[in-house]
Amino acid sequence: MNGGIHFLRHGQSMSDVGLGTIPEDGDIPLTALGRQQARQFAASLGAAPDLIFVSPRRRALETAAPIHARFPDTPSTVRPHLTEIVNFSLARFAGASFVERGRHELRYWATCDPDYCDGDDAESFVAFVERVKRELAFLAALRAGDVLVVCHGFFINMVRMLSADPRATARDLMPRFRPAWHDNPSQILASSHSTSTICNAFAGPAS
Repeated sequence: MNGGIHFLRHGQSMSDVGLGTIPEDGDIPLTALGRQQARQFAASLGAAPDLIFVSPRRRALETAAPIHARFPDTPSTVRPHLTEIVNFSLARFAGASFVERGRHELRYWATCDPDYCDGDDAESFVAFVERVKRELAFLAALRAGDVLVVCHGFFINMVRMLSADPRATARDLMPRFRPAWHDNPSQILASSHSTSTICNAFAGPAS
């Protein structure tokens, strides 16, 4: 990995292919292809990361599992704030089809209101941006060697956008966020070469 912080998107999930319904607990699994992608990525690593951080979502945990199996001595921590943007209430969409949620998703991005929050179990775009910034500050403070972060596409996309413009506000970012995501389609490995720069921008004084 040659040092630095590397972000890994989970493998193909059921929501990526748009089939089936959203589980009652909202925790979406990988497809068979996604599990294969995860195994292939773990096998491709030339050396063990120094640290691994993982989103608590099932698709991220399933992606990280083959890496843990190959490098069982590497410290690994589940970090709750590495999750995807929680822009919809689970109470509203548990059991719904991915197609139905997709229609609401299109309206959400078309409305482009960064302060909108769908319910007590959701977050606004403003809150999402601040959450990503806090995680970047945490990662910057580690001063570690190779760090692997297994998380989600929208989270990684926000890292990219903040890397390009660390001072941008949520209101600046939201109109550009969805197009930027489509310009960087889902991929199993999404490593940001400017991660160290962006992390340093959110880090406090070295101690």
